[in-house]
Amino acid sequence: MAVKYESINGSYDSFYRSLLKKGKLPMKDTGKGFWNAADTKTIWQVLEKIGPHGKFIDLGSGDGKVVLLASNFAKKAVGIEWDSELHSIAVNLAAKLGAKNAEFINGDFNSHFISGYDVVFLNPDKPLFRDSVEDKLAGELTGKLVVFGPHFHPNSLKKVDEFFVNDTLIGVYRNHSK
Repeated sequence: MAVKYESINGSYDSFYRSLLKKGKLPMKDTGKGFWNAADTKTIWQVLEKIGPHGKFIDLGSGDGKVVLLASNFAKKAVGIEWDSELHSIAVNLAAKLGAKNAEFINGDFNSHFISGYDVVFLNPDKPLFRDSVEDKLAGELTGKLVVFGPHFHPNSLKKVDEFFVNDTLIGVYRNHSK
């Protein structure tokens, strides 16, 4: 069951306010990358533009917001996050909101096979050639890759679309060989 936009937005606003009350910002270094809170409205509009699909995966899913929003557009939405604290937040909010088609995996997305996903979502914080992310995408991507933001787009994949949402560049890529 998908969770309504308003419920997701309200739950994450409350979570971020609780962090701020403790003197913490909704961002942190996870040891594998950098998490920063996603803008709900912008992500929703990106997902609307991409349209419905079967299987969605967010590589480096942080607090799970993108996955919960994607659960409205996908039959199954999956997030993989290295940081156990962020993973726990995502699992707890998904349970609280009753997101039955959202799944969260605590681990390194480089160890998870991404073939078979219709949409692979990535908000990269470093060049994709580092940590062999671009090699992984070139070898396993069978659907489309959605890259959020203007930095660190892949060189070895074919760009099939590019658009802006709230002044944020979104690139859509496919694998040349698939």
